[in-house]
Formats: sequence, C-alpha cells, structure tokens
Amino acid sequence: MKALKQAFLKAIEEDSEFRYAIAGAIGLGEVLEELRRLREDFSKRFEALERKMLEHDKRFEEMNRRFEALERKMIEYDKRFETLERKLLEHDKRFEVIEKQLLEHGSAIKELVSAVTKLASQITSLGNRYGVFTEEALRDAMKYVVEDLLKSGRVVRWIYYDSSGVVYGRPSVVEVDLVIRDGEHVLVEFKASADRGDVAELYRIGQLYERVKGVKPRLVLVSPAIRRRARELAKELGVELRGVVSEV
Repeated sequence: MKALKQAFLKAIEEDSEFRYAIAGAIGLGEVLEELRRLREDFSKRFEALERKMLEHDKRFEEMNRRFEALERKMIEYDKRFETLERKLLEHDKRFEVIEKQLLEHGSAIKELVSAVTKLASQITSLGNRYGVFTEEALRDAMKYVVEDLLKSGRVVRWIYYDSSGVVYGRPSVVEVDLVIRDGEHVLVEFKASADRGDVAELYRIGQLYERVKGVKPRLVLVSPAIRRRARELAKELGVELRGVVSEV
C-alpha cells in the first residue's frame, strides 16, 4: 500500500496530464471558475476605485483652482490693506494738523471768552451804576413834586428790621420809599428794570408794613423797563405798575 501511494504521488509530480486529470476529478474546474469570478470582481472593484480616484483628482483640481483663486484674492486684499494703511497714516497726519489747529483755535476762543466776560462784567457794573443813578433821580423828583410843588404830602424812606424774615426769608433790613398823602400810605419802589421777583418783593414789603403799622398800603412799582410776566403777577397781587412794559 505504501509503494502504491509513492507511485501515485510520483505520477502526479512527473505526469502533467495525469496531474490535471486528478485535479479535474477533485474539482479544479470549480476552483478555477471561482478564481475567474474573483478576478472579475477585483477588476470591477479596481475600475470603480479608478473612477473614484479620477473623481477625486477632479475634485482636487477644483480645490486647487479655488485655493489659487483664494490666494489671488488674499494677495489683492493685502494690496488693499496696504493702500488702506497708507491712507490711515495720511489721515492720522491730517488729524494731527487739525488737532493742532483746534488747540490754537481753542486758545483763541478762551481769550475771546475771557474778553467777552470782562466786557459783560463792565457792562453789568455800568448798568448797576446807571440803575442806582436812575432810582435816586426818580426818588428825588418824586420828593420834589409831592413836597415842594404840590405840597400834598411827604416822602420818607421807611427802614425797618424784619426780624421774622417776612420779605427775604431771613432777618434783614428792609428799605422802601413811603408817600403819605391825606392819610393814605403809598409804598413806592424804583427799579431800573422790573421782573416778577421785584413785584413779589414789593408785595411782601407791603405785608410787613401792614403788620407793623396796621395800615394797608398802596403798592406802586416804577420802572422804565417792566417785563410782561411782571405785569401779569402785579395784576394778581394788586401791585400798581408805572413805566414801559416790554414784550419779553
């Protein structure tokens, strides 16, 4: 039996026809067919892979084109930024010049404001002096007319210490011109210009006078420049106005 096996193996090794016959007998045809199918399947897979590789190549080419376009845009943006940077530097220089000019103008404006303030102070001082002169002149004229010409009464300066603060809200000395004629007491106040505060002040002086003297006085405010709002308040409080009423 052993010799038979050795002879069989030797025949397979040395005789190709015998070998193929034995292979066919044991199903080599099926093996070869399976190998063929595998080869076809691999071929199809390689073809599909090749197509995918071609598609990927196309995609990579498209991506390369896009990157190239993006790179060109970036270069263009760099140029624009450089241009913008130069313009910003130019603007900075212009702003520095403008800032310097503004500082110079600011200094000139400060000097102008100082001069205007000084002038306004001088005008105010002059106006105050003029107001005092006007009030004194009117007071002297009234005293002359009432006492010397008409001889119908007397003009005095009523001075009283308002300890209760009726007029100014705190203890203070109150002064007002008083005309006494035929038993009638008239408080007269002269102002270079009259506003609501002047009307209210004379009204409170009248209240103080009535409290002290027991006599309700007439209240007369004389001014060459009376504000319209002062006239409205005077009408409410019963204060008589003599002078020119402005539209302001």
